[in-house]
Amino acid sequence: MPAKCNLTQRDLTLLPLRFEIREAAQILRMSRAQLYNRINDGAIKPHKDGARTYITRVELERYVDGRPGWGADKRDGASNSQNPTKLTDVVALRVFEHP
Repeated sequence: MPAKCNLTQRDLTLLPLRFEIREAAQILRMSRAQLYNRINDGAIKPHKDGARTYITRVELERYVDGRPGWGADKRDGASNSQNPTKLTDVVALRVFEHP
């Protein structure tokens, strides 16, 4: 059973503005290789800062909203653990699943 979350929606909006590849892959619950495949396919656009590659929070939100079955097309005002509706829901599920 997931740990109880005491964070507010405001707390979740204070997420970093960008994520390393490893962090983005964890949030999306995919391997780094799968994330790189999405990048190569053009589904996710990375941003470089020197030699480092990042995925911005806005880009993750765009990707999540574009996923069939969970995203903007499923938004009804209620969050559901089976069908996350926005990035903060996805992150909350990933962060709070394991105590």
